[in-house]
Order: sequence, then C-alpha cells, then structure tokens
Amino acid sequence: MTGTTKQPSSETTPPSPSGEPSAAGPGLFFAIFTPASHEPRIERLRISRTTLGSDPSSDIVIPSGPPRALEVVLRSGEAHVRPLDSDDCVIEGVLLKGERRVEPGESLRLGDVGLVLNRDPRTTALCPALGQKSFDKRLRQEIARSQRYSRPLALLFLKLENAPPAVEAEIAHKIQQRLRVVDVVGRIGQSALGVLLPETGAEAQIPASRLLRSLEHLGDQVSAGLALCPADGADRDSLVACATKAALQADKGAVGRLSGDVLTLDLLGRTIVAVDPVMKNLFELVADLAQTDLPVLVTGETGVGKEIVAAAVHSWSGRRDRPFVALNCAAVPESLLESELFGHEKGAFSGAIGEKPGLFETADGGTLFLDEISEASSRTQAELLRVIETKKLRRVGSSAERTIDVRVIAASNRRMEHEVSRRRFRRDLFYRLNAARVDIPQLTRRPEDLPVLARTFLSEACVKMGREPMSITEEAMGRLAAHSWPGNVRELKNLMDYVVAVVHHDELTAEHLPAHIGASKKEERPAEATGRFSLVSRAAEPAPSPSPPNGASQAAPARFRNLSDEVEELEKTRMAQALEAAGGIRNQAAKLIGMPLRTFAHKLGKYGFPK
Repeated sequence: MTGTTKQPSSETTPPSPSGEPSAAGPGLFFAIFTPASHEPRIERLRISRTTLGSDPSSDIVIPSGPPRALEVVLRSGEAHVRPLDSDDCVIEGVLLKGERRVEPGESLRLGDVGLVLNRDPRTTALCPALGQKSFDKRLRQEIARSQRYSRPLALLFLKLENAPPAVEAEIAHKIQQRLRVVDVVGRIGQSALGVLLPETGAEAQIPASRLLRSLEHLGDQVSAGLALCPADGADRDSLVACATKAALQADKGAVGRLSGDVLTLDLLGRTIVAVDPVMKNLFELVADLAQTDLPVLVTGETGVGKEIVAAAVHSWSGRRDRPFVALNCAAVPESLLESELFGHEKGAFSGAIGEKPGLFETADGGTLFLDEISEASSRTQAELLRVIETKKLRRVGSSAERTIDVRVIAASNRRMEHEVSRRRFRRDLFYRLNAARVDIPQLTRRPEDLPVLARTFLSEACVKMGREPMSITEEAMGRLAAHSWPGNVRELKNLMDYVVAVVHHDELTAEHLPAHIGASKKEERPAEATGRFSLVSRAAEPAPSPSPPNGASQAAPARFRNLSDEVEELEKTRMAQALEAAGGIRNQAAKLIGMPLRTFAHKLGKYGFPK
C-alpha cells in the first residue's frame, strides 16, 4: 500500500512555555504497517500539527479508513494524538477517545493499518540503548504486531562478556548506526543487548552477521544468537530463550541458530521430538525413573502425550524386552474392567465361555500402563491396590492366586489430589501409584516445541500419504502459535494429518488452516455451523448497566440464569468444539475434553447432536 506525504509546512512554531504546538522533535517518525506491504512505510513528523487519513489533503495519506482519522500535535518534542472523524483508533489496545501523549515504541491501529511511533537514534550524538524494562515492553509490542499482521520478526541476542557500562553504551551506539530506523537496540538480561529487526525473517542472518563483524575488535567478548518469530517462538520468553541458547552454542565469529538443537527419540516405532527445555528436563527425569521399578503416576491435560512418557519409561528400563500393555480404563465398561485387568475363569459370569488371562498376566515381566485411572470403580481400585502391594492376583471366579511381576504406570488428566479429597479415589492407592510423579505441561507452556512438532507431524503425514514434503509459511506458523490448543499435541497432530489430506499444495499457508486455529478468544466462541457439526453459541449476556450517578444506590438486583442451564450449555459447546477438532471421531473428541466415552455418547443423544 502506498501513500503520499505533503511537504513540510513553513509555518512551524518554536517551542513555547505555554504548551502550544512546537516544531518537530528530533527524529520522530511513524513506521506504518499494512497487510499488503512487506516493508514498513516511514513517515517523519516534520511539522507541529500532522493529520492522517484517506483524504488527499491529509499530511500523511493512508488510503484505508476515514478521510480525517487522526491528528498528531508536537509539544516540546513529544507527540500527542487525538481522533478526528474516526471512532476506531486503538492505542496499545485501548480505544482512543481524547488526546493522549504517545511515547516512542507505542503502537496505534487504524482499522487494518498499524502505526508505531519511533525516534531515530541517529539524530543524537550518543543515544543509549533502551533500558531492560523498556526493551522488554517493546519486544512484547513487536511480537503482538508480528502476530496481528502475520509479519516476520527477528531478535538478535548479543552476549557481552565483562564489558563495563561505558563500553556497552559505545557498542549500542555503534550498532544503532548500522541499523534501519525501525530497528531497536536495548538491554536484555545481565551483560547482554538485544536487537529487534521488524519485518525481517530468515534473511535476518545477513544484517546480524554484519553487526557481529563490526564488533570484531572485541574478540571473544561478544557472542550472538538469532531467533525468529514465529518460527522459533511466538512469545517473549520462548523467543529470548531461543536467541540466548543460540548465542551460547554459536561458533566464534558466527551468529548462532538453534535449528539443530532438537532432541529426537525413537519410542516403540514413534519419533518424539523436543526442543523446549521443560520437555528436555522431563525426559531426563523419565530416563532416571526408568532405571528403578517404582510405580509412576503421569498427569497432564488430554493430548499432552502421557502414553508416550509411559512408553519411554518402559523402553529405557530393564523391562524393554518384555511386553508393554496399555489400557484406557474409561473405554472399558465398569462391569468388564475387573475381568479385563485380572482375567476370569470359565463360567465366572454370564458370557464367560472360557478362561481368559487378564492384562496383568499378559504384561508379566513388563509394564502395564493404566490410562484414565481415575475412572476405575472403587472395587477395581481395591483390587489394584492389593495386586500392587502383594504382586499376586486372583482371576474373577477363581480362589487360586497367581504371582506376577509387573511395573504399573498410571495416568490421569484429572487432579488426583482433588479426586482423593472428594473421596472418588482411594487415598492409599493414590500414594502407591504416586511413588514417582511426572507432570507433563500443556502445549502452550512449551512454545519452543510447537514449530518443530508441527513440521515433524506434517512430514510424517506426507510420508504416510505418499506425497511430496510440505513446508509451513511464517504466517501459518504464526496462526498455529496463537492457537490455545485445548487438545494439545494430539490436536496438533490431527490438524497436520487433516491439512495433508485436503491441501493440494507444497506449502501450508494461513488460508489453508481452519478458521478457529489462531482466532482470538472472541472468535473462538462458536456462533454458527462449522463443518459437520452445528456449534452451540453462548447465550447473549446482558449489557452492563450504566454506573449510577454519585450518591445513587448501587444495590440493584443481579440477573442470574439457572446454573444447570449454564452447565448444559457449556457442555454442548465444548462437546461440539471437541467433535470439530477430532474430525467427528467420538472417542477422540471425548478424550479432548476429558469425558468418559460412555458419558459422551449418552450426552450426544441427550443434546440432539447429529448421528
């Protein structure tokens, strides 16, 4: 998108103590970002009053939006903005209703156009780097802008070894002289500088290497690492962590990247990858636990990979050559669960036409993984406790005991302490199973894993479908990073399988993703039929009543809805969302929201979902 700027007016006025408009402060300018442009447009504030809008008579012409959207007034070198004919100007996420001072680094939005006020550091003799808090704030702003407009962003981390403050200031100034006016330099952590490179993706390696070469006279005192948003991370912590680790691993004189810092595991024929330190530390703990025979309790949300962790404990243990048997306790009817676990004798109950060994016997010498252990009945819990303590079991319908040697790993997506306190789970069994604990974080708490997992799942799906490999664009990765992932890793894998099946291109773009992926929370509320299932919208909430005048009573009665109606409405909404995410596969949808399959099937009929 292009625009024009009027010539500076000759009627600028000098600063005045009365607060009247003054001439432009040193180096103030707007960087204007539009969805259609690949580079920001730079518009310097050269006059004391500047208007912005689509009208050709505006000082800065922005084709979209109202004719006269905004006015910028300069007082004593500071910018003040006020809306003109526009009622949709947002500054730092807040609707602009009157005049407000804007500081360098703050962002405004006019419709789909973003504006960031900057001060050119080259207009001063020695401009210090931003302080740590200011740079952190600017980093978060640039990440938000990058995601809002699906534009790339690079962070260069420069580790300075034993550099005194005066040297740091000199280095910062030297860097600033080699950057674009939209780039930002600031302190980031102890003895380190960060450089923000907006609108710069993989090509950031070029200016980053150029900057590092300009500091060659410092020798080994400087190391550099580069991280890209959203490819390496989509929030402040993950981006800084990637850039920091890249700097620590960088070769001398080179800008480091973390492209090879991926932990790859082969577990029972499945390839597992981990980049985030949280998951790497978790697998180190799992490797240590594998060398023991302790029962292990694995907890985490649905879809985080609890069975994978259980498989890792088995694969790295001395039992690796013996069976690994898994059972989802929620998927077996309560009347059959005891028989499934402990086996039964012929004639033990109606339909028992022959003897059958249970899963404990099948897993003898190996590992038994009991998923959704919280769904086991109180009777089954009592039998489990006895078997774990005595290592002996009785088949249903038999009085003879059989000795077994099985390591038990249990898992649940519920808070087990809460289940114990509510007396839904035996306290003694909980302590037995909780001899060792592994808590798996949800996908949104390990953001460094997301890009690598997405590419891995996409590659595996392509191999499975027998098609050429696909890549993921930065815009699509940004959408993936912005999604809340209620189904965690399983939801991500299902999505990659889906896009490989329906996208007939060699590149996955943002347009190929379902609408709910990366949508705002407001947009994620289902309001209309999507795909195969009609999603239930949230009931309209009453608008808040205006505040009463001073002195008036505020004891107006609140309006409530029947609680059971709200619970049913939430259940319907979550069930519909889960069905959509699971592609209509009911058992997967039930797992996504942690609902037993029998309950899920019953409520599908109760709420009138399509069969």
